[in-house]
Amino acid sequence: MKTNQRWAWAVSVAVGLVVLAVRAEEAAVVKKDRVNVRAQGSPTSEVITQLKKGETVIVLEEIVVKKHKRGEPAKWARIQLPPNTPVWLYAPYIETTNHTVNIKRVNLRAGPGENFSIIGRLDRGSEVKEIRTDGNWMEIEAPTNAYAFVAADMLDRTAPNIAELAANANPNPAPALPAPTVETVKPEPAPAPAVETAPTPAAAQAVAPAPQPAVAVAAETPAPKRIVSREGTVVVSRSIQAPTSYGLENRESHRIVNYLHSESEDINLKRFAGKKVIVTGEELIDQRWINTPIIEVDSIQVVP
Repeated sequence: MKTNQRWAWAVSVAVGLVVLAVRAEEAAVVKKDRVNVRAQGSPTSEVITQLKKGETVIVLEEIVVKKHKRGEPAKWARIQLPPNTPVWLYAPYIETTNHTVNIKRVNLRAGPGENFSIIGRLDRGSEVKEIRTDGNWMEIEAPTNAYAFVAADMLDRTAPNIAELAANANPNPAPALPAPTVETVKPEPAPAPAVETAPTPAAAQAVAPAPQPAVAVAAETPAPKRIVSREGTVVVSRSIQAPTSYGLENRESHRIVNYLHSESEDINLKRFAGKKVIVTGEELIDQRWINTPIIEVDSIQVVP
């Protein structure tokens, strides 16, 4: 499904239906009040925040849509997500000890759920600043690589560029007037009186302490990834408190042996509900469900 959409996108670009005009980052000023910031470059996409007139945003690129409906924007500006905008990610993929991403890549979403649009990604080891947790979803401060979309005609692109904004934030001070030259006359130094000094006693020889044996500190190494392949039936999670919407059920015991989740846009677990499959991916432990690990699904295959 997703692959077909990507092919359709590529064909659209090839025939000139959609043109991407990539530009260097530049600043722009919002021209009106209450300008909608959307998760995708579409008038039907969810609104994630609004901008006020006079606010400055960073434009990452401009998307020109050649075939658009009347009344819809002909151009969209992909911008750096404004500060204080809600950003959500899947909480079990964040280490509770140091708040870093514990899988290869995690999606940033516009809301607490997989039905919200992806507005960026973070790689393994990236640190996040938690704001709050809602069930299995964590709200974090917006990372610098999170993005959103604004109708391009709502922005004034004649604003000073990023370098100029930084320069204006620290203007050069006016040159100081030269200090007046003052000629000073140095008086002749008076001869110092002779002072008889007592002989300095010899310092006692310090005894060096006995060297202590060096203590070897073992380097902390990250735990290796646990890649597994499991066979079972994909079922809808029975508990509303389950960490994911789907689980892998053992065909003999009819118990859920793993919860399933995928950050890949190419894997839609809903399509596999009720089917016997083999799933492969990284197995993780959610501290709230230590007896039933989560598999971050990299591949899934239907078996007879």
